[in-house]
Amino acid sequence: MKKLTVLFSMVAISLTLSAAGCKKKNAEEGKDPAMKPEEKGSAAEVAKPDEKKPDVAAAPAGDFPAECTAYKAAVDKMMTCEKMKAAAGPMKEAFDTSWKQMEGLPAEGRAAMSTGCKAGADAIQQSLTAMGC
Repeated sequence: MKKLTVLFSMVAISLTLSAAGCKKKNAEEGKDPAMKPEEKGSAAEVAKPDEKKPDVAAAPAGDFPAECTAYKAAVDKMMTCEKMKAAAGPMKEAFDTSWKQMEGLPAEGRAAMSTGCKAGADAIQQSLTAMGC
């Protein structure tokens, strides 16, 4: 029964982390951004044709809040616990999927994940304590 509870809580936490990282939909959904009037700035602000704009890609993987790093450490600790081997595999798989999704978030999206990561780390620590790991 404890294993089922732990498994359920890990899946719930993973889903929470995944949902919290999703981008909010634009209020003007359905409108074509190309149809917006062009905003013109001063001549100094207008980009030159040979200038490249910086990529707005995801932040580097090491740019996670401390709570998320603690969450990952708790999952790694769970993997070493002999009493949780049966549930650890699916939980680790769910965590890895969530972590990959978090890696795709921009830095401000990652900062918002700290609450979910803390909840996940706390849940795993409670499970480890309950199982005697």
